[in-house]
Amino acid sequence: MKGKKWRCAKKMAIVLMFVLQMLLANTITADAASNPYPEWQTIGGITNRRCTWYAWKMAYERTGVALPGLGNGGEWYDNARNHGYSVGTTAVANCIAVWTDSGFGHVGFVESVSNGRMHVLEGGRTDIAGGIGTINLSATVGTKRNDNTQTLKGFIYLNHSGKWYDSMTPVNEGDTFYANLIKCEGWAHVGSPEGSNVEISSDNTIFWYFVRQPDGSYVIYNCSSGKALDVQGGSTESGGNVHLWGYAGLDNQKWYIYGRWNGEYYLRPKNSDKVLDVSNNGNAIGTNVQIWDKNDTAAQRFSIYKHPKAGSSVLTVSAGDSNTFSTLSWTAASDTTSYNVRITMKNESTGEYAPYRDFWKETGTSCSTVLPAGNYRAYVDSCNSYSYTASNVVDFTVRQGAGAVRPPETEPSTEPGAEPETEPSAEPGTEPDSKPGTKPESGADKESESETAKKPSGTASRPGKAEQKPGTSVKKPSSSKPSYSEPVRKLAKCKIKSLKSRKKKATLKWGKVKDAYWYEVCFSTKRNAGGKKRTVYGTSFTTPKLKKGKVYYFKVRAYGYPGNGSTSAYSAWSAVKKVRIK
Repeated sequence: MKGKKWRCAKKMAIVLMFVLQMLLANTITADAASNPYPEWQTIGGITNRRCTWYAWKMAYERTGVALPGLGNGGEWYDNARNHGYSVGTTAVANCIAVWTDSGFGHVGFVESVSNGRMHVLEGGRTDIAGGIGTINLSATVGTKRNDNTQTLKGFIYLNHSGKWYDSMTPVNEGDTFYANLIKCEGWAHVGSPEGSNVEISSDNTIFWYFVRQPDGSYVIYNCSSGKALDVQGGSTESGGNVHLWGYAGLDNQKWYIYGRWNGEYYLRPKNSDKVLDVSNNGNAIGTNVQIWDKNDTAAQRFSIYKHPKAGSSVLTVSAGDSNTFSTLSWTAASDTTSYNVRITMKNESTGEYAPYRDFWKETGTSCSTVLPAGNYRAYVDSCNSYSYTASNVVDFTVRQGAGAVRPPETEPSTEPGAEPETEPSAEPGTEPDSKPGTKPESGADKESESETAKKPSGTASRPGKAEQKPGTSVKKPSSSKPSYSEPVRKLAKCKIKSLKSRKKKATLKWGKVKDAYWYEVCFSTKRNAGGKKRTVYGTSFTTPKLKKGKVYYFKVRAYGYPGNGSTSAYSAWSAVKKVRIK
């Protein structure tokens, strides 16, 4: 009888303990209301508290870390790592231990560690009323629990800095490469249709040039403008705009790329914890691109779709005299659709080389031309729609021919007060002392001159000049081989086709002028459009942000080598057009 009373009393004590635990749990649940896991579960007819609910609650109470929902217990390790939490194989106090098995797996909160063993607070216990208890286990990864059914996989560390990328290593996709940048969901291309703001574009031929930096980040250049992907104003706030800007070595122009499964990537600007984001996860043309808090949505997942850059050629020159043809021949290059032949002539008084004659978009592997007596330097750019690569440089001499002698041709002139001539910009990032769009070194100061024809070195690189970026160079007007019977004539006057304003900017478009090499645009609030000249390759120009409501005046003129292809000239300025900035 006495034993029966004792057993009844023991049962009553267990019931009272269970009730007290219920009351305590209700209080704790109110304090940690953001717990994503249900508290109770029934397994094998036994109802107890979930291990995931209790591990989440202990992490929140002991460290202040509110974990996201990480799935079943056995999935916590991998999912926490994908959310940016540090994981590892060493047990420390105040971390989460993860076990795997053939079922849901198990998690517990590690309260302390001593002599290779850990004291764990855990839920999901079927041997304790309410399912919550403590246990002392081996802290060695790969060991089994006491019931021999679950294997210790590793630990999730909660005392990190709180940055989602702390435990992630930026991917290394190569030192340099060309690619489309595409929002994975909807396969929407990221571009800059107006040459400044970055948004979803209908143009799938917009290419980006990625240049890896010593810290593992990338500077990402737009191949059309040569400008870099930039967080406007260095913003670190969600909603900060992304646009194109001249590279200045700033952290808001450097992007870390973090790999995800199935080829998806997150792009983080170095100056913040935000990521590249398409507004409202839109795919419509013109949808703005910005930065935002990382939230693992499709708006932040991008594909980097690589394309091969143009290969290199090896150039040889068979020099004629001033009355016979000089022939330039080059080897065919891989992934190339056309070739630009660049010839410069030495100024004997200064020792410098100036642009003399160019042949654009050649589809063969040779060209011939008659050159006046003098010393020359030539190379060939192998081009495709988004990149070009320079060949070796060949120096050669054209002798004075016998018989009828043509008068020496003058080197290209520059109109007084005009800006100096510029070559297409070197490939972004290859010359650290210059920004994209500036004139690269000609190489005249780096090597001695030769008075006789020089055979190529056999290398594909040109002294003093790195592989070239296409930018707008491949869009320059194509010129035919010059005929010296053709008289010198003037360049036609430019005609403005349209001038529109949008988002505090103005976009000017004009008609192509025959034999034009580049164009100059002037704009200001003055009625004559007087102001600083902007050199443009192509037939359109978009301004930086202007003052809203102000009226701006624009004009444009062409520069090139009309007629016999030897003497440079400017066209007359176009008629002045005006627009009110919206």
